[in-house]
Amino acid sequence: MARISPAAPEQFAQVADTMERWKSTKGYPPNSWLTMVRKPRVFRAYRELHTAVMMDEGEVPGSLKFLVACVVSMAAGDAYCAAHNAENAAHIGKVPTGKVEALARFRESPLFTPAERAALAALTDLELRDTFRLFAQPEKIFSWWDYRAGAFRRNQGLRIDLMLASATLSQTCLSARIDKEPRGWERPSDHVPVVAEFALP
Repeated sequence: MARISPAAPEQFAQVADTMERWKSTKGYPPNSWLTMVRKPRVFRAYRELHTAVMMDEGEVPGSLKFLVACVVSMAAGDAYCAAHNAENAAHIGKVPTGKVEALARFRESPLFTPAERAALAALTDLELRDTFRLFAQPEKIFSWWDYRAGAFRRNQGLRIDLMLASATLSQTCLSARIDKEPRGWERPSDHVPVVAEFALP
């Protein structure tokens, strides 16, 4: 299995400022960044969007934005992204560690304000459904495989890419599947597409 080769030095040079800031904040650049940096303009557009949504000051406090990201991942059953978002809430959102650890109990924990409880409850009360689990599926179907140790060849992966739908929309879902084929291509992403079809009026 071919791995993605490193981006060219001139591509890294175009985004060096962002890379250095993140390394000083988190200690490492995410793998997704190392892939996107092959297209520096795409990388910068993504970073500008992330900054505008998550970092810029607005009506929603930055700390709550990171708590929302974590709770949404937890509600979706995505422990992998929940862990990343919990780390971001503590390190970037400056949310106290005890509060991050209490997220699963936000409704009764005294660490959360009434406004925070209302915002987080509004998301979890949507009762988003995992469309993949609406249908019978084979065992050991994943959407992500590490590049290392022949994980894809040995089918040792995780299902961390979800297509969620509200209770109402999920009733119109016709099918849901994971398309593994692109993972076998030359220099693939470590994630593959998740596809859901709906019968919309």
